[in-house]
Amino acid sequence: MTLLRRAHLPEATELLVRAFDEDPYFRFLAPDTKTRARLVGGVMSSYLALALPRSVARVVLTDEQELRGICLWYPPEAYPAPAHEIARVYTSVIGPALLKRHLSATTILNALRMGQLLEEAQPDGPHYYLQVLGVDPRWHGRGTGSALLRERLAEADAAGLPAMLETTKPMNVRLYRRYGFEIVRTTKSDSSPPVWTMVRPAQTT
Repeated sequence: MTLLRRAHLPEATELLVRAFDEDPYFRFLAPDTKTRARLVGGVMSSYLALALPRSVARVVLTDEQELRGICLWYPPEAYPAPAHEIARVYTSVIGPALLKRHLSATTILNALRMGQLLEEAQPDGPHYYLQVLGVDPRWHGRGTGSALLRERLAEADAAGLPAMLETTKPMNVRLYRRYGFEIVRTTKSDSSPPVWTMVRPAQTT
């Protein structure tokens, strides 16, 4: 694994658009394929822009230096970014999307509302936060996702701290349970599919 570099950003955003195309919540927000790609691209480019200066994003590369997978793992002192920085990044994405009518105001407001609810679900006390983990669909089933999990879970264990994440896919719940995560909260907004907050206590040997 290596740190995400600025040169990776366009490719990283494209990878995450592909990786989250089947995400139940994004499909709920944007059933149309083109609209969903714009929505996911906007959300993920915002996350990446906030993660890059904090050196929390890791990538797995092929031998040809193409991205196989990416994760945004925040240690306790790095999340969240300052409010003014979040506002600046979100405005730079949301404004053009509305002006160009790529996304409706309703879609954006629904996404922001879920983001607010998930922030409220963050556990108390210091913890590691896996905000995003995405693997290029061409590399599914080859251990890329596990590789992106293990390094920071070992770091959290060494620090004696829990880790948390959110997921909307039942198959991901099963995967994360194999690493010690358990559901602690289910979040829904109106008729949306559930988003599960999962927490893993620090593991001791």
